[in-house]
Amino acid sequence: MKLLVCEDDPIMMIVLTTMLKRLEHDVICTKDGKQAIETIDRESPDMVITDMLLPNVSGIEIVSYLKKLPGKRIPVIMLSSMPRNAMTNTDANFGADCYMVKPATMEQLKSKIEELKDLVQENGLCNVI
Repeated sequence: MKLLVCEDDPIMMIVLTTMLKRLEHDVICTKDGKQAIETIDRESPDMVITDMLLPNVSGIEIVSYLKKLPGKRIPVIMLSSMPRNAMTNTDANFGADCYMVKPATMEQLKSKIEELKDLVQENGLCNVI
């Protein structure tokens, strides 16, 4: 599966990329939200894993952009250092399909990726293989 990872922390990017490649995913990396949106348009990833707080365009704005794409459904895992209970937003996932607190383990990521992949395949809305 082709995954786009948007993370501005270089160490976290290395950790995520290493874990996802061990899980045998193709990984595309971006370091800010603007670059992520450009890459989504160019590469058509099967799933996006993004930090919430990013330079230029936030992870929340990436989610909003993805929801407006016609004809396809790209699931999003939002990763953040901020615990969910510290937020005041009524939508705890900020529109993403999943919200995970950093650092996520490889097993946690694997589980969520599989769960979202199965959900999207059942609805026939994405070309996830």
